[in-house]
Amino acid sequence: MTNEIIPLTMDELEQMDALTEKLAEQVGPHDIDASFLDGFLTGWALLPNPPVHRQWLSLIFSKDGKPIAESEDFNALRKLLMRRYKEISQRLKTSQVIDPVRFEPETEELLKEDHDTQMSYLSPFVNGIYSAIYDVPNNLDLNDIDAVYPLVDGTLNLESILGSKINEGGEEVDETAPVYDDFYDALEAIVVNVALMAEGMKGYPLPEEVREKLAEEESDDES
Repeated sequence: MTNEIIPLTMDELEQMDALTEKLAEQVGPHDIDASFLDGFLTGWALLPNPPVHRQWLSLIFSKDGKPIAESEDFNALRKLLMRRYKEISQRLKTSQVIDPVRFEPETEELLKEDHDTQMSYLSPFVNGIYSAIYDVPNNLDLNDIDAVYPLVDGTLNLESILGSKINEGGEEVDETAPVYDDFYDALEAIVVNVALMAEGMKGYPLPEEVREKLAEEESDDES
């Protein structure tokens, strides 16, 4: 038996996307798609003690509180997700960036859209991270805030990047300006924040491009 991690091919990523869409129809209207699951798997990899995968699969793919029946499609998706989880975990461990968007829209068309539409391409990934960290019971011991602070602070930063109306206490407020003006600035900020969360929670070294970005920002602040 081999422990080799085999990244998903583009065909397999597209299969993962199609299976997610198909199974999502069984649980009703929601925002679950392959980007959400990528975010979820990233958040799962950042947890100090992630629960077993069957627990979160049952919670995500459920209707009226009951898991949907296991099927050929469900089992095929589960295998793809577990491979994807191992791939994401390996990328974090080896200081590679995690890309929040696998199916990027056309640049010129995207930048013509309003801010909310641009951010909508990033929100499933961010929502997935948030769900992995907070929505599955007993993921974080918030009584030990020092131990989980990078995740708590990181999720607030991710919401702020999307222009969410959040104050320092994590509560919604009436008005706040978006932190980033367009898709690509927000995309880069999410990549940086995920890397910082991995450094803070797991002790993984920052990717080279992230260290260079932070050094550049620090230099600009000092000048």
